[in-house]
Amino acid sequence: MKKVTSLLLSLIVLISAVFPLTAFAETKKEAFISQVNEDIADEIAYLNITPSLDTVVDTYTLFRVDQSKEAEFLALLDGNLAANGGKIISNGKEDIVAYGAVINILCLLGEDVENYKGYDIKSMFENLADKSVSNPYYYRIVTEASKNIDNDVLGHAFVDEFINNYYTLGQGMDYWGISCDNTAMFLAGIAPYKEDYSEYVDDAKKIVESYTTENGCFYSTEYTDISPDSTAVAMLGYAAIGEHKTAKKLYDCLMNGFESPDNNGVIMAWGTENAYTTKETLMALGYFEPSLAFDDIQNDEDLPQNEDDSQSFEYTEEITETINNEPSEKVIKSPETGAGVTVGFAAMSIGFALLIGSKRKEN
Repeated sequence: MKKVTSLLLSLIVLISAVFPLTAFAETKKEAFISQVNEDIADEIAYLNITPSLDTVVDTYTLFRVDQSKEAEFLALLDGNLAANGGKIISNGKEDIVAYGAVINILCLLGEDVENYKGYDIKSMFENLADKSVSNPYYYRIVTEASKNIDNDVLGHAFVDEFINNYYTLGQGMDYWGISCDNTAMFLAGIAPYKEDYSEYVDDAKKIVESYTTENGCFYSTEYTDISPDSTAVAMLGYAAIGEHKTAKKLYDCLMNGFESPDNNGVIMAWGTENAYTTKETLMALGYFEPSLAFDDIQNDEDLPQNEDDSQSFEYTEEITETINNEPSEKVIKSPETGAGVTVGFAAMSIGFALLIGSKRKEN
């Protein structure tokens, strides 16, 4: 009977410990998810992005995190198509990036890009004669659009062009110089086809890592101060290829090192709130935020730590077995974690009830 008693006591200790820990971890996850969503909302308010086909890349950044202006955008698109004979005109011309961004937005909204109010925007994108990408940072838009319409031949053509024009293995992406930002954007640009270009993904990751410190990323071997821009773009690159744990670390670096003193999610640069850097952060969060539901990044130890987290949870126990009226003491120190603690102690009480029952039978 003594063995049974010992086993029951061990079970009591285990159950009462596990429930509070689990409840605390879940509470912390929920708090982090809420914080990210607050940052997104505050950044949207600060940037005040207005849907437009002339700034459609920014519009796509907005719609990745917030579709509340869907009706406004669709009205603009409908008017543009009607006024231009079924073509999308952005900044006075047809542009492959604009078509790609429109496709990406419509896919987010659940619209049919092959028959959007009678227009086949998919075919317009595929058959546009001039497929030149005006800025290498925009390859992200056209490769994602290619993936969205299941045209991998076109997607591979864009990636191949991107590599041939801008990337050198072992060095990184060269666009007015080689830098962390450029190479991180390269990662985002080829992310939809990362499995097909694993050699380049691995190479670009190593290069971005070479610009990374525990406090964030720096721009280049010449400019080695930690940069909010480089940190935000690196976060984008990692989130785009699905390496969300690394993206979380960079998010933490941004918020701990560069968030506005108003704690509004807005990012500082050169001592003032900066719209450009904040927009890069919002862009990164558009790829990072959907990952918050993934189990593999919700481990408590992976969450960004607040300054006082090291003191936020203590768990100690002193156990003396209660056998033949010997004393028993259990000391638990924990934060208030709601039902988790209640259930934990309820389980402990049940265990003691079982213990008492067993002793009665013994007597």
